[in-house]
Amino acid sequence: MLSEPPSATTKAGLMPTDEWLHSVRSLTSSKERLIIMQFLSQQDAGVFSSTIAEKTGIKATTLSRMLRDLEDLGFIHGDLAPTERRGRAVRYTLNPARIRTVLKDTAKHLNVKL
Repeated sequence: MLSEPPSATTKAGLMPTDEWLHSVRSLTSSKERLIIMQFLSQQDAGVFSSTIAEKTGIKATTLSRMLRDLEDLGFIHGDLAPTERRGRAVRYTLNPARIRTVLKDTAKHLNVKL
């Protein structure tokens, strides 16, 4: 597994340094993860992995791993599509709250005012 679930904040209201570093490093260490995040940010609703693969050109095996990593980090949600009866049809969306937390904590850890 890529990471532990997000933990409590420190007294200063920040994520613990180890968790913050792990989240930033994991997100930015892969061009594919950033491409997936950018693609999802442009969607109005959840998107199936097959659509993400088709639109981004990321191979299915790589995409599956990247989606799992992003979900483990809390950057995206994967929800079963209620209308799909066959297999495990998962729709993916961004988790804006987690993204905001990591970006705000990045600014605070680096003493940058937004």
